[in-house]
Amino acid sequence: MDIDNEFNNLFFKGEIIKESEKLPNVIKKSLELGKEINNKWQEDNNILLYINECINIENNINSINLIRENINKTSLIKHLKIKFEGKDEINNFINQIKNIGKIIKEEKNLFLNDSLIINNNINSIKTLKNWINSNKNICSELLYRLSRDGEEISKFHELCDNKGPTLTIFLVKDGNIGGIFTPLSWDIQSETKNDRESFMFNLNKNEKYKRDNDNISIYCTKDHGPWTYAFGFRKENKMKKIQHGGKGINIGYKNGSNILANNSSKIVYFDITEVEVYKIIIIN
Repeated sequence: MDIDNEFNNLFFKGEIIKESEKLPNVIKKSLELGKEINNKWQEDNNILLYINECINIENNINSINLIRENINKTSLIKHLKIKFEGKDEINNFINQIKNIGKIIKEEKNLFLNDSLIINNNINSIKTLKNWINSNKNICSELLYRLSRDGEEISKFHELCDNKGPTLTIFLVKDGNIGGIFTPLSWDIQSETKNDRESFMFNLNKNEKYKRDNDNISIYCTKDHGPWTYAFGFRKENKMKKIQHGGKGINIGYKNGSNILANNSSKIVYFDITEVEVYKIIIIN
């Protein structure tokens, strides 16, 4: 659309229409010259002059036809199928331009559309949207991916600290998809942070584990990745294993011990195949 507008504004409105404005004068002049030639045709002395004028009239008519043809093209230009024979690089470029339209259409859904874990699962996307905020539009921006950025806790903090609300999604080796949402920013020095909107979740169980009291929402130190006291990633296990369990698992979260298959008080480490951390943008 931008290309069309630019083309119309700069070329057709600027050049063709300017020429079209000359048409009445060109036609009038040609008719006057034609009448003058007819009246003076018998004057032998001027015959060569009039022949030249006839040639000028013909040239004017050709110019008029060319202008008319170009003006007619303005109403058809958006419907033309353009192809350049033997010019593969140009045709490929045209196809790339056409594909821009698909990107514009998909901009309506910018929430987790690049997630390798969610993988465009519409039900999971809708569920997470409703859990975060069911009344407003939500966009996401990928900050960290385990398979792309590595398993070091320091890399998580480098890419994810002080970014505002985030959604952490992890894929356990056994197929469970869980995670943490918090409107708080991660950092390396605040230790405990509290709010009432943070929650943990398991998409396989379709369960959301909400804040139950005013204790710990998230825990922020350089030795921990996304962490809710006894649930999350620790430096010694990096971002490839998640710690779950222990006496602190239910601190701050109702039924937090149920997020993964570990109902004992013992600490269990689960193998992780992928982790993604997204900055969450809520649009008013």
